Amino acid sequence: MSADKNYIRIGDHILIEHNAFEIEGAGTSWDQRSVQYIFNFQARQVSTLYELHPYHDDKGVSVTMTTQNFSEIEGKEMIAAAHAKLVEMGGNPGELKLDDGKAIRKPGGKPLKID
Repeated sequence: MSADKNYIRIGDHILIEHNAFEIEGAGTSWDQRSVQYIFNFQARQVSTLYELHPYHDDKGVSVTMTTQNFSEIEGKEMIAAAHAKLVEMGGNPGELKLDDGKAIRKPGGKPLKID
């Protein structure tokens, strides 16, 4: 399996993490797949898009999308990493908080370090 990860910044509040990969010898008619995480720090939501691209076929693309509030996501480290990447790329998403206004914290209770 080969994989490629790219990041796209949209304004100050949105980061797209695009993960494209191919599965060799999967035995299916689909060989290219991608997972995109769209982090919206203004809405405090992440959308996940899963795409299947046909192999040697013109039948189109299959797409599945889900959207979750940050407060619903168990792995808060993923959110903190995306926040840090957005800041690194020149975004200004503001302080990292959950929907209830509380800061995102490590399992031990300490706030996650964002810088």
